[in-house]
Amino acid sequence: MATKYIKIRGKIAWAKSLFNADDTPWGTFWSIEMYPDEASKTLMKEHGIGLKPVKKPFFEGEDGYKFRRPTQKNISGKMVDFERPQLMNVDGGHLDLPEGVYIGNGSVMELDVAVYQTLKGTGPVGHRLEKAKLLELVEYKGAESEKVEGATKTAVSPATKKPW
Repeated sequence: MATKYIKIRGKIAWAKSLFNADDTPWGTFWSIEMYPDEASKTLMKEHGIGLKPVKKPFFEGEDGYKFRRPTQKNISGKMVDFERPQLMNVDGGHLDLPEGVYIGNGSVMELDVAVYQTLKGTGPVGHRLEKAKLLELVEYKGAESEKVEGATKTAVSPATKKPW
Protein backbone atom coordinates (compact mmCIF):
# COMPACT_ATOMS: atom_id res chain seq x y z
CA MET A 1 0.00 0.00 0.00
CA ALA A 2 1.41 3.35 -1.01
CA THR A 3 1.02 6.26 1.36
CA LYS A 4 -2.37 7.94 1.00
CA TYR A 5 -3.49 11.27 2.42
CA ILE A 6 -6.93 11.83 3.88
CA LYS A 7 -8.66 14.79 5.53
CA ILE A 8 -10.39 14.34 8.89
CA ARG A 9 -12.70 17.09 10.25
CA GLY A 10 -14.09 17.61 13.71
CA LYS A 11 -13.93 19.32 17.08
CA ILE A 12 -10.65 19.21 18.93
CA ALA A 13 -9.50 19.07 22.52
CA TRP A 14 -6.08 19.35 24.18
CA ALA A 15 -4.41 21.16 21.28
CA LYS A 16 -1.65 22.80 23.32
CA SER A 17 0.92 20.10 22.53
CA LEU A 18 0.43 20.86 18.84
CA PHE A 19 0.66 24.64 19.22
CA ASN A 20 3.76 25.17 21.38
CA ALA A 21 5.22 28.49 20.31
CA ASP A 22 8.78 27.13 20.23
CA ASP A 23 7.86 24.19 17.91
CA THR A 24 8.87 21.60 20.49
CA PRO A 25 6.62 18.61 21.17
CA TRP A 26 5.48 17.49 24.59
CA GLY A 27 7.44 14.23 24.73
CA THR A 28 8.22 12.28 21.57
CA PHE A 29 5.06 13.25 19.65
CA TRP A 30 3.02 16.24 18.61
CA SER A 31 -0.60 15.28 19.15
CA ILE A 32 -4.17 16.46 19.09
CA GLU A 33 -7.38 14.86 20.27
CA MET A 34 -10.11 15.02 17.63
CA TYR A 35 -13.80 14.19 17.68
CA PRO A 36 -14.43 13.53 13.97
CA ASP A 37 -17.69 14.17 12.18
CA GLU A 38 -19.57 11.15 10.75
CA ALA A 39 -18.10 11.48 7.24
CA SER A 40 -14.59 11.50 8.70
CA LYS A 41 -15.31 8.43 10.85
CA THR A 42 -16.43 6.61 7.71
CA LEU A 43 -13.27 7.69 5.88
CA MET A 44 -11.10 6.47 8.77
CA LYS A 45 -12.83 3.10 8.67
CA GLU A 46 -12.52 2.81 4.87
CA HIS A 47 -8.77 3.43 5.06
CA GLY A 48 -8.24 1.01 7.95
CA ILE A 49 -7.16 3.47 10.62
CA GLY A 50 -7.47 1.35 13.74
CA LEU A 51 -7.24 4.01 16.41
CA LYS A 52 -9.08 3.21 19.61
CA PRO A 53 -11.27 5.94 21.13
CA VAL A 54 -9.72 7.83 24.04
CA LYS A 55 -10.69 6.34 27.41
CA LYS A 56 -11.93 9.58 28.95
CA PRO A 57 -13.59 11.61 26.18
CA PHE A 58 -13.70 15.37 26.50
CA PHE A 59 -17.13 15.57 24.85
CA GLU A 60 -19.78 13.38 26.44
CA GLY A 61 -21.12 10.61 24.22
CA GLU A 62 -18.60 11.23 21.44
CA ASP A 63 -15.61 9.19 20.33
CA GLY A 64 -12.33 11.07 20.33
CA TYR A 65 -9.10 9.86 18.77
CA LYS A 66 -5.53 10.99 19.36
CA PHE A 67 -3.75 11.82 16.10
CA ARG A 68 0.02 12.01 16.44
CA ARG A 69 3.19 12.91 14.62
CA PRO A 70 6.45 11.54 15.97
CA THR A 71 9.59 13.61 16.31
CA GLN A 72 11.60 10.70 14.84
CA LYS A 73 10.84 7.39 13.20
CA ASN A 74 12.85 4.49 11.83
CA ILE A 75 11.81 4.12 8.19
CA SER A 76 13.47 1.34 6.18
CA GLY A 77 16.35 1.16 8.63
CA LYS A 78 17.04 4.90 8.56
CA MET A 79 16.14 7.33 11.36
CA VAL A 80 14.02 10.17 9.95
CA ASP A 81 13.45 13.41 11.89
CA PHE A 82 10.06 15.08 11.57
CA GLU A 83 9.18 18.74 11.98
CA ARG A 84 6.02 19.92 13.73
CA PRO A 85 2.89 19.43 11.58
CA GLN A 86 2.10 22.38 9.34
CA LEU A 87 -0.42 24.69 11.01
CA MET A 88 -2.71 26.57 8.66
CA ASN A 89 -5.51 29.12 8.88
CA VAL A 90 -8.91 28.72 7.24
CA ASP A 91 -7.57 30.13 3.92
CA GLY A 92 -4.69 27.62 3.79
CA GLY A 93 -2.00 30.12 4.76
CA HIS A 94 0.37 29.77 7.71
CA LEU A 95 -1.49 29.97 11.03
CA ASP A 96 -0.32 33.05 12.88
CA LEU A 97 -2.37 33.65 16.00
CA PRO A 98 -2.38 37.16 17.45
CA GLU A 99 -0.43 37.67 20.68
CA GLY A 100 -2.37 36.24 23.62
CA VAL A 101 -4.86 34.26 21.50
CA TYR A 102 -4.87 30.51 22.06
CA ILE A 103 -6.88 27.68 20.52
CA GLY A 104 -9.43 26.27 22.93
CA ASN A 105 -11.29 23.00 23.24
CA GLY A 106 -14.25 22.79 20.88
CA SER A 107 -12.46 24.56 18.02
CA VAL A 108 -13.04 22.90 14.63
CA MET A 109 -10.08 21.69 12.60
CA GLU A 110 -9.32 19.70 9.48
CA LEU A 111 -6.37 17.33 9.81
CA ASP A 112 -4.36 16.00 6.87
CA VAL A 113 -3.32 12.48 7.83
CA ALA A 114 -0.88 10.20 6.02
CA VAL A 115 -2.09 6.58 5.98
CA TYR A 116 0.42 3.81 5.25
CA GLN A 117 0.97 0.08 5.67
CA THR A 118 3.25 -0.79 8.57
CA LEU A 119 6.00 -3.40 8.52
CA LYS A 120 3.59 -5.74 10.30
CA GLY A 121 1.80 -6.05 6.97
CA THR A 122 -1.67 -7.00 8.13
CA GLY A 123 -4.16 -5.37 10.42
CA PRO A 124 -4.61 -1.67 11.03
CA VAL A 125 -2.57 0.76 8.98
CA GLY A 126 -0.26 3.36 10.43
CA HIS A 127 -1.05 7.05 10.44
CA ARG A 128 0.92 10.28 10.79
CA LEU A 129 -0.47 13.77 11.30
CA GLU A 130 0.83 16.01 8.49
CA LYS A 131 -1.15 19.28 8.65
CA ALA A 132 -3.76 20.94 10.84
CA LYS A 133 -6.08 23.63 9.46
CA LEU A 134 -8.08 25.77 11.90
CA LEU A 135 -11.63 26.20 10.57
CA GLU A 136 -13.48 27.66 13.58
CA LEU A 137 -11.76 29.14 16.60
CA VAL A 138 -13.01 28.78 20.15
CA GLU A 139 -10.64 31.04 22.00
CA TYR A 140 -9.02 29.67 25.14
CA LYS A 141 -9.85 31.92 28.09
CA GLY A 142 -7.53 30.43 30.72
CA ALA A 143 -8.86 30.80 34.25
CA GLU A 144 -12.44 31.21 33.07
CA SER A 145 -13.97 27.84 33.75
CA GLU A 146 -17.03 27.87 31.53
CA LYS A 147 -18.09 24.66 29.86
CA VAL A 148 -18.07 23.87 26.17
CA GLU A 149 -21.47 22.49 25.15
CA GLY A 150 -21.39 18.71 25.48
CA ALA A 151 -18.09 18.66 27.36
CA THR A 152 -17.66 16.35 30.31
CA LYS A 153 -14.78 18.37 31.72
CA THR A 154 -14.30 22.03 32.61
CA ALA A 155 -13.23 23.78 29.47
CA VAL A 156 -13.27 27.14 27.74
CA SER A 157 -15.67 29.81 26.55
CA PRO A 158 -18.09 28.52 23.87
CA ALA A 159 -17.92 31.73 21.80
CA THR A 160 -17.00 30.61 18.28
CA LYS A 161 -15.62 32.90 15.61
CA LYS A 162 -13.92 32.52 12.25
CA PRO A 163 -10.16 33.10 12.48
CA TRP A 164 -8.99 35.83 10.11
